[in-house]
Amino acid sequence: MRCARCIQISLLALVACSSSSLPEGATAFSGTGCYQCCFETSTFVADPPTNSEFWWVESPPRAFDEAFEKMRRTYPTNDRSYSASVRVQGSVGPPGQYGHMGGATRLLEIREFSEMRPHPGGCPIIIPPELLEPLPSVEGGPQ
Repeated sequence: MRCARCIQISLLALVACSSSSLPEGATAFSGTGCYQCCFETSTFVADPPTNSEFWWVESPPRAFDEAFEKMRRTYPTNDRSYSASVRVQGSVGPPGQYGHMGGATRLLEIREFSEMRPHPGGCPIIIPPELLEPLPSVEGGPQ
């Protein structure tokens, strides 16, 4: 009986240590969006209404990579990158500069995925609000 109690305590400690705690400054994320990969990109854009920025995906789970490569071979394109609609669970890191040339605003750590299908036409392009402000007119230029 005493040994069984030790095993129970050990298992509880193991579960507590291995529970999926979030990295410092990260928030949990579960949702759908567009994942784009390959030539200098590994990004995710959440579906509306939460798609105000794009996130860099670093080191997705092996099963995610394998499913993505299988889909890419099944539905080939001539593009240098490939897009997929996905449903993922993971965590989103704090604001910063991530990925290729620091172009992504956050880091997405994918822990699980439950859906993946081709996304024709690529992921939506996110334009930061500050770039949408009207440009100042130049004297003598077109009005």
